[in-house]
Amino acid sequence: MLQKGLQSLSVYHALELALAFATFIIVLLTYIDKHK
Repeated sequence: MLQKGLQSLSVYHALELALAFATFIIVLLTYIDKHK
């Protein structure tokens, strides 16, 4: 039970990291595009 909860927490954490990374990439691309 505890292990399953921990696993779902790590999955949630990975999703959060992926979302933050995607946001960073989008912002970076937008910035580069504006400064061509």
